[in-house]
Amino acid sequence: LSIAVVNGPEAVVVSGQITALEELLATEDRARRVAVDYASHSAQVERIQEELARTLTDIQPTTSHVPLFSTVERDWINTTSMNADYWYRNLRQTVWFDHALSQLSEADFNVFIEVSPHPVLTTTIRESYPEATVTGTLRRDHHDITALLTAARELHLGGTPVDWATVIGKGRRVDLPTYPFQRERYWLNDKTVAGAQDATQLGLVPTPHPLVSATTTLAETGATMFTGHLNPTYHPWTADHAVIGTPL
Repeated sequence: LSIAVVNGPEAVVVSGQITALEELLATEDRARRVAVDYASHSAQVERIQEELARTLTDIQPTTSHVPLFSTVERDWINTTSMNADYWYRNLRQTVWFDHALSQLSEADFNVFIEVSPHPVLTTTIRESYPEATVTGTLRRDHHDITALLTAARELHLGGTPVDWATVIGKGRRVDLPTYPFQRERYWLNDKTVAGAQDATQLGLVPTPHPLVSATTTLAETGATMFTGHLNPTYHPWTADHAVIGTPL
């Protein structure tokens, strides 16, 4: 067996001979079989090294306009180096996906888009980097355009700029909401408080005392709690108790 892919702390793929894989599946409860019929990223690939070199001999790599972090070299690379030998090593060696994510995260990359026919790595990325914005592009058994628009929406909601003019074509953007907010205030305003000397408005029992104007019984202990509201409007004499012009 060979370690084929290291996607994350909880996601490692092994590849190799079928008998060895069956032995692993029989002894490891957490292991499950991936539905593929070839042993990539394992020693079995060495059998086709010469054939692959002949098949890819005419490849003439050029410089990419998009920077590329290679899971083969585990570093940023010049894409002119992606010749036949590179693609053989890409097929033979372990895929260090987790290392690539770690390096990109440390470099302040926080948006990851899995460009593939069906997202299989997004869950692993979210588990390793929960603060990142993660999405796929297409989904199996889903309408392609709908899936792409859904991915664009997820990026937009995550704070990633989306060129909506390109996405929606002749569509138009509208301001939301299309109607005024229906606002209802629940806090007590000054007018309500001003008329609150009748403590029954606050759900309390009124008292005849000028300072302690309301009372209630605490359900937990049965104790009595008194409360009041001091205001010069209702207690003009409080204005006489002032220090440097400020009533206490």
